[in-house]
Amino acid sequence: MKFLATSLVFLFSSYAFAAIPPQDCKEEIVRVGLTQIHQLSNREQTNCYITTSNMNNYVDLKYRDYLVSNDSLLVFVSLDDGPEDTSSGAKEFYFFPRNQRTSTFSISEDEREITIKGRYNFDFIFDTESSHLIGMTNAKVEVDPKISAENNGGVFITPTQGLVYELPFKLGGAPSADFRKTGVFKDSYQHECRVQIGKIFKFTNSEGETAVKYTDEQLKKVLAKLCPLIKY
Repeated sequence: MKFLATSLVFLFSSYAFAAIPPQDCKEEIVRVGLTQIHQLSNREQTNCYITTSNMNNYVDLKYRDYLVSNDSLLVFVSLDDGPEDTSSGAKEFYFFPRNQRTSTFSISEDEREITIKGRYNFDFIFDTESSHLIGMTNAKVEVDPKISAENNGGVFITPTQGLVYELPFKLGGAPSADFRKTGVFKDSYQHECRVQIGKIFKFTNSEGETAVKYTDEQLKKVLAKLCPLIKY
């Protein structure tokens, strides 16, 4: 059965990030409502991860977990209890411009909402009973309640400020490791531009870990050539 620990192994196996020291990113597990929040840093102590998971996930093993890092949001989708390459997958969103803050979380006074901040100007708001993503700052979010491999992960984000690079749902692994696939850049003016993942990401080691290969300033120049309509 796939629980959060298994999900984290799945997520981290092809996930690498920019080297920003995770200040005050001590490992801790907090439970509020039916949601478990797990905060931890990677082995190199360069990134802070915060995951949300519902404690009823084990009932039918059809659920979404979320992982917020210093750079992105990853949506983990469990379809059933079969092999990972056919029964689970992920979708990723990268947000720009990036800043120097480390991922943090807070719980509302009435304990109904969890807010997670990443290393960008987008914050994520989760319901503590359902663990669903219910809102964001500087973006509109739509979540399809259906858990399926046919709805592109079921989470859709449109920025009202800044820039989002959306990588499509992929069975069996993180989409940022599939350089043949195409992601979509979206700006706050409703412009969209499809760009091959391999033009934005690079492999960082022989184990297949990946990371965005440009600084924000470099990415602006790249997008000016690839996506002249995108405003960033």
